[in-house]
Amino acid sequence: MASGDPFRTVRTGERLRIPAAAYNAFIAAAKTHQRGRTDSGAEDAGTRLGFDTLISNQTGKNLPRFGIVCLGSPVTPPALRPAGFRARQAINGLDPSSDRRGRFAIAQEPIRAGAIGRAIASGISVVRIELLAPSSEDDDFADVKDGDSDVLLAAASGSARILWIEPLGDREDADRPWCIVRLGDQDPQRLFSVLVTVDGGSAGSGTTTCSWTYTLKTERGKVIATQKTPEAHRLPNVPYVETPEDSVGFAWYDHDSYLRLLWANEQPALESCEEGGGGGASLTFPPFSADQHDLDIEGATLVSMSADAAGRRITGFKDNAAATQYGGREFTLANIGSHAIVLMGGDAGSEEANQISLPEKWPWIAVRPGDRFRFIYDDNLTRWRLVMGYQDFLGDPAYCHTLKDDFITGSVNSSGNSGELGWQSTGNGGSLVMITGEQDRWGVRAVRSSGTNIDRVANFGGFSAAMTFRTADEFFFEVEWEGKIPVLATPSNDFYTAWGGVDYIGSTSLPLYGWGFSGFAFVYDRATSANWRCWVGSGWIGDTEQDTSPAQAVDTNWHHFRIRFDSVAGSVKFYIDGVLVGTITATLPNSSTDMWTPGFHVQRNIVGALSRDSYMDRFRCHFRRARPTTAGAAGIGAGE
Repeated sequence: MASGDPFRTVRTGERLRIPAAAYNAFIAAAKTHQRGRTDSGAEDAGTRLGFDTLISNQTGKNLPRFGIVCLGSPVTPPALRPAGFRARQAINGLDPSSDRRGRFAIAQEPIRAGAIGRAIASGISVVRIELLAPSSEDDDFADVKDGDSDVLLAAASGSARILWIEPLGDREDADRPWCIVRLGDQDPQRLFSVLVTVDGGSAGSGTTTCSWTYTLKTERGKVIATQKTPEAHRLPNVPYVETPEDSVGFAWYDHDSYLRLLWANEQPALESCEEGGGGGASLTFPPFSADQHDLDIEGATLVSMSADAAGRRITGFKDNAAATQYGGREFTLANIGSHAIVLMGGDAGSEEANQISLPEKWPWIAVRPGDRFRFIYDDNLTRWRLVMGYQDFLGDPAYCHTLKDDFITGSVNSSGNSGELGWQSTGNGGSLVMITGEQDRWGVRAVRSSGTNIDRVANFGGFSAAMTFRTADEFFFEVEWEGKIPVLATPSNDFYTAWGGVDYIGSTSLPLYGWGFSGFAFVYDRATSANWRCWVGSGWIGDTEQDTSPAQAVDTNWHHFRIRFDSVAGSVKFYIDGVLVGTITATLPNSSTDMWTPGFHVQRNIVGALSRDSYMDRFRCHFRRARPTTAGAAGIGAGE
């Protein structure tokens, strides 16, 4: 046998002779194989971690070993090949994206663009991770990083649990070490606990709403966000106790990977109030005296109240008339003192027939100085129901949320101006309409019908006689709302929209004027102007109108409107989107004779379209008596 090639094959019948070179090669191969079975640092060790997914690389670029891809659709859809879909399925691998948190795999071998390779979507794998803080060694979770196939991104919550992080001294990249992770550990969209510490805002008060913001930390104390506001509901105009440092809260990542704080263990400052106050952040509720000098009740001869032992919380009202007279009973409660009193709903301390029904989810309301609330007895609820309220707007001129959506009733009547805030039709036709596609937005639809050119239809709300005042009383009154007109009128197809006043206010052939009531309004009269106009009326045909300045063109978008009547200054000011656009000082409502009804009104011309819509929402009223000058003028309203 020639000895030139130590690996030459042996022919049949030939005597076997193994050259030394061949034998040594066999031994070297055996040793290499044995080392590969025991050496965890061998190149193919990662492959032996296994795989559970075949990935078709659709990222458009080569994917390195331990690279990241998000999971897309199957390569073989069931409609195309049912048998192939049921067999071992390959999944299209996409570029990492934050909207696919938790839906990714780690390649277990290099995968060329367009090729299929092995990956892990659930289980243990090696991967690089970009840490929350430089040189960190104690991150717990990770998930995809938007647009980056090389690393996962450490997070407070994620579907990859970090089992091991490469020691700082061994790292090639201090901020992107090699790690071992377990995939599929948790849903990244679920709530997770965080440590919260106040880092801004204020506790709130009887006139301002709490505005605390928080720094968020992981349970290990690592900061993951600052200046976060809780999503949980806060009671308006109520102080809150400052949450202790590093209290437990709950947060989550939304589908846009934005970290949101749900709950921060906030508590209203009620316990300290019960003890008479615990500092500048607390309200105090001293007892009201036997003669109720801090409260004014219209109908006091028929209605008395029950309170808790401390006299700080009103728990119910008692109608002293016969039980058969409950139906239709109503009264108004005004706080004319210097201290707030809490109005309790539910089962707080009085028999069911005398209890108070508050808007849903409101267990109580603070009746602050200057506040005024109106109640009717609801035979269906067998309780006193809060139907509307006015609050002192001076403490928070921008927003004093008084008449929220919960307060607006949905009843429609045709008997003229109602005594409570609600929808009504005061002419030939009108209806309440829901705005399609805009959740919780409402409007008024005016329907054209026969009649004179001053016909009035589709009014919203009004307080009528309940808002008459004594001669020489000085007060502030403000209304604000959001509104829009979806379709603009033309001179030949004209509708009036009067926001801020009800009843007759004119037509295409007459000037704007008040009918039997007074008021003030933003008016859209396309026959006169394509801009909003300011209007103030007093009694019969006593009115002043002017263009907005700077001119405010009417469009089809939502805007914020505000009108403030100041009897002390003798003026009515008009605001659109926070900008002063008009001041009127003439023909103001006469407090001794005029009733005035803040609300909304849509009026049609006798020609043109059959109907016209006007949308409005979030209507609020703010009231305060400035300096009552008549003897005993402690209350609010007529009949004292």
